Amino acid sequence: MLLPYAPLPSGGHGSLHEYIVMLPPGYSPPSAGSSLSFYNGMLRDGLDVRPVYLFGAIATGGVFEMSASTARAVQRAYRPLMLARDATVTLDQSSQAPTQNGWNYSLGGGPTGANVTVAVIDTGVDYLLPALGGKFGAKVVGGYNLVDDNANPMDTNGHGTEVASIIAADSANFTGVAPGARILAYKVFHNGQTTLAMLVKAMDMAVGAGAKIINLSLGGGISDPELSDMGYLLSQQGVELVAAAGNEGPAQGTIAAPASMAGYFAVGASTSRLTEGDQASLAVNGTGWVSAALAAAGSPFSNGTVVGRTVYVGSAAPGDVAGLNLTGEVAVAMRDGKTYFGQMEADAATAGASALIVVNNANGPLRAYLTLPGDPSYAPRIPVLTVPMSNGAPLMSNGTAVSLSVFAGSSPYPATFSSRGPANDFSVKPEVLAPADPTPALGPDGFALVSGTSFAVPQVAGALALLAQEHPGLSPEQCYSILALTADPISSLGAVYPFSSQGAGVLDIPKALAAPFAVDGKPYVMLYPYSGGRYAYSVALTFLRNVSLTVGYTGPYGLSLSRTAVGPSRPNLTVYAAPSASVGAYDDQLTFSSGGANYTLPVRVLSSVVGLSFNPSDYTVGVVGARWQSASGNLSFPDGESYQVVLDRGSTLKLRDFGRVIDGYYDVSLLVATANGTFPARVQFYATNSTGEAGQLQDAFPPYVVPQLLYFSAFLLCVTGLLFLARRGRGGAPSGAPPSGKGLSAL
Repeated sequence: MLLPYAPLPSGGHGSLHEYIVMLPPGYSPPSAGSSLSFYNGMLRDGLDVRPVYLFGAIATGGVFEMSASTARAVQRAYRPLMLARDATVTLDQSSQAPTQNGWNYSLGGGPTGANVTVAVIDTGVDYLLPALGGKFGAKVVGGYNLVDDNANPMDTNGHGTEVASIIAADSANFTGVAPGARILAYKVFHNGQTTLAMLVKAMDMAVGAGAKIINLSLGGGISDPELSDMGYLLSQQGVELVAAAGNEGPAQGTIAAPASMAGYFAVGASTSRLTEGDQASLAVNGTGWVSAALAAAGSPFSNGTVVGRTVYVGSAAPGDVAGLNLTGEVAVAMRDGKTYFGQMEADAATAGASALIVVNNANGPLRAYLTLPGDPSYAPRIPVLTVPMSNGAPLMSNGTAVSLSVFAGSSPYPATFSSRGPANDFSVKPEVLAPADPTPALGPDGFALVSGTSFAVPQVAGALALLAQEHPGLSPEQCYSILALTADPISSLGAVYPFSSQGAGVLDIPKALAAPFAVDGKPYVMLYPYSGGRYAYSVALTFLRNVSLTVGYTGPYGLSLSRTAVGPSRPNLTVYAAPSASVGAYDDQLTFSSGGANYTLPVRVLSSVVGLSFNPSDYTVGVVGARWQSASGNLSFPDGESYQVVLDRGSTLKLRDFGRVIDGYYDVSLLVATANGTFPARVQFYATNSTGEAGQLQDAFPPYVVPQLLYFSAFLLCVTGLLFLARRGRGGAPSGAPPSGKGLSAL
């Protein structure tokens, strides 16, 4: 049984709203002509739509005004890849402070990003700055002002200029990552807001103008799956989309759309050598990392890792700890709003505690300041960190094993504000971090130290421009994999920090440019072992130089490999996860070594009692590993379209039942009911419509869609008509020819 995952909003004819409509790829190349034919076809079908903007590059479709009822009719008649009502999108918020210093992001020598075009969709760009060309058409080679609907994308805010400067500024005292790159500037934000429709228009313009990379330093306001389809379409065209993870950290599950979606390379922020303030790490029972742990201002460093068991001491007021011997223990206190944090620390330290954890009395991060009014001689003696109330329960249980550390903020670490994953069970998000807490930028008013994931993104966009010049034949996914393989993983408390906070680690551009290989497909590995058998994942490598790599792995899960050495003559290996009898999540890493250089790839292992298997011969998914009774959950297509699915015992999920097969990764996540309980089961697989599926994608659409395109020009009529007749075996003019004088005749 199949149910639509996200039905269109209900309602009558009501007022008109803007909707973004995109037809799926496969039946015609995106062009202004195909979008015009699509619009004329909707008019012939009696649909009351009014064009606002017709796409010319990213897809067939456009932005149209229509009522909710008309939108539902468009959905039924055309089954578009994307049909989304316009929504507000916000600028990724940031902070900044003036600085008099210049900066050099460039490596000097080697690639500069020459002849690579990067689109900055933001507040515009101040192209009059000498470092950005001094005039329109020099460094900033094109763009558009969608706010005022003119060809002048001048920045009146500063945010977009700062982003562009990090990518490609070129001057004696400020140089971007890729000073040879060209910039396309699209002004879409006014007072920190834009719309989904305006954003999509800018992306279409950027691709039409030749953008290889699109920088999206924007944040909230977009809900899944409004831009998943866009990510799929553009990745299929070889366009790289780099998006800000957001500034809603340190809580988990806060990563913003579109960075949270497939097709977008999500970038978080790390601390930098300019960071002030201290950092904290906390793990509970060995594996339960608390990403929202914060160091109290003024806390002493731990000088390594503090290991101990917890003792709950109330609010750590003098009366709470009187007579207690906390030697070697970690004191845990609940904030009461009355006791000074300095008093809590002093009481716990006097009782012999090796550290103090303060639990907030609210569900949110807590920044504590260690002061003790009335005692000018007060000086903190033990490390102090804080956690939200939501993380407090296991800590306030006496005897809980913890390990913690407080250390200098300039050490590489996820920035406190940087949004964390996970986004879902089928990705590692963010993919990488870049130093942006803070980092220098050049704006209309001069140099500034800026903080926010907004300014981590352009460092990655610049790195991709360098890779595009160095390796022009690589796919976006291969370039993403190089950045992941060469990132510097952050470790703390003797283990690799969770992928949900750091992805593969901190961007390392020199190492990326020297990488001798790339991974085909995703820049991480996902494994879903189950009790009935081990789970396998094939890793295919593309070698850029003739090297031999030694392969191994690190991490808590028992992985095995099909081989321990790969090279140009043997570029593939298979990773196996042993059977599992429990439900759990593990962060492992594949390690590739050559000539003293090490490269790591995140491996996310999600184990369960039951599993799912994909049969590529008939495109079916079945439950394995246990006697089961029923299953329900979601199937997601590569373009982001999701369906609810329900399976009865013995049945399978048939991909062909959905009427289409498109190239890409499919995600299936089910809850499976067994005699011993209900357990999650997952599988991710790659399918393509070229494997026994020729024509499947074409057949998924109403038969009148192709005939409409035959009328766009006499040339298309002759060529496409002959192909149509040969394939269908029927002659004559197709029905539904456009009536004379109706619809647009030219763009």
